[in-house]
Amino acid sequence: MIRQSILWLNVVLLMSALFFSCERDNSEPLSIHSVWTNDYNVANEQITGSLLDKWVRLEGSGFTGLRKLYCNGKEVGFNPVHVSENYIVFRIPTELPTGSDVTDEQVRNTIQAVTTKGSVVYKDFIFRDATKIPRIDAVSCTMPFAGDAVTITGINLSKAKEVFFPGDVKVAIKSVSATEIVVETPANVDRQQSGAIRIVIDGEDYLTPPYLFYQAGIFLQTTTDPEVPMSGGTGYATLAGDALKNLTQLPNNPAYAISIPATAKDLAVGTGNDDKGNTGWLRFAMVKAIQKVMNNPASKISTTTNMNNLAIQFELYMNQPWKSGVLSYRLDVSKGGAASATTYNFGWWAVSNAVVPYDFKKQWQTVSIPLSYFKAGSTGQPLTTVRTYLQDNATVNSALAFVNFYQNYPSVPLVQFQLLIANLRLVPLTQTL
Repeated sequence: MIRQSILWLNVVLLMSALFFSCERDNSEPLSIHSVWTNDYNVANEQITGSLLDKWVRLEGSGFTGLRKLYCNGKEVGFNPVHVSENYIVFRIPTELPTGSDVTDEQVRNTIQAVTTKGSVVYKDFIFRDATKIPRIDAVSCTMPFAGDAVTITGINLSKAKEVFFPGDVKVAIKSVSATEIVVETPANVDRQQSGAIRIVIDGEDYLTPPYLFYQAGIFLQTTTDPEVPMSGGTGYATLAGDALKNLTQLPNNPAYAISIPATAKDLAVGTGNDDKGNTGWLRFAMVKAIQKVMNNPASKISTTTNMNNLAIQFELYMNQPWKSGVLSYRLDVSKGGAASATTYNFGWWAVSNAVVPYDFKKQWQTVSIPLSYFKAGSTGQPLTTVRTYLQDNATVNSALAFVNFYQNYPSVPLVQFQLLIANLRLVPLTQTL
């Protein structure tokens, strides 16, 4: 009887072992296949990264028996109700460390699930803290010469490790702070290679608009350009060669520059936004300018391009620190005033209600004026396509002038003042047009 009981016990144990063995063999292996959005009212899509404080869904297999969940090496909470064999839904915590704040590179940008069966790691999922995401706002010089300093301004830039010019040319970083990166233009720079500046921060690439060395967008270099005819205007002259070098005393200059006024002169304080102090308007036909750029296939600007994705750029240099007055750019010279929808006035010396003379630091600097600043004439509507602009502005002239007056800021008389502009051009603000 005892032997029979032992025999049955062995049979039961064997059957139990076979049962659990079969159950283990039939279960799905532990694996994370993908990550998806799971926020309310957000389109369900697969993602490779996420901001903090967002709900996400892991899809895979073998999640039953989930014990622990880690993001960037830090344990995060989950609700067992939101766990099944094939998914885990959880909220990314707001206090999760991101980027280089995760000192252990082995766990940076990873999600780890630990179950009763083991653990699995999902790699290269980038967690982003919205308050720490880098942003690029401006580039000080987009036609630099070898040795020139280029300042890239923005926010959250302090962790920049590498900077590349177009053609993947690595450039030397001179200084880095939270709001700016200063690099030096290398001696072997190819000024015919246009594109974006690429900045590497926490292993991710951040790009400026692709307007560095955008030669294809140049539409005006001299005051006698037959393709972009002048229409009226006085008080300016074209300089080149030794005449230009003698004036700037700089080792490198553009091939041509337009001087406003034609020769240095004393400028009294103006009486209003339209008082040009005898410098006159540098007028040009904007429609002709756009057509000239479109005729260059390298520009990739066409009639279907949105005007708000473009900007006017030019190089600027003054024979003294800028401490008074503004440059006034008018998309339509016939409409002016500080509040005009087709006028943009700026003075780099006026900073946060204070006067801080702007030093050109012995090199040309770039002015960038996004066309999104302007409206479509008197209608007050945003600009649309290039085609629409060409159709509606066939007889309109654009213009530049210096006005020694700045509303709400103190202006002072300028002694023997002269400014130079060069390479007026149309440039892209987006990676694709």
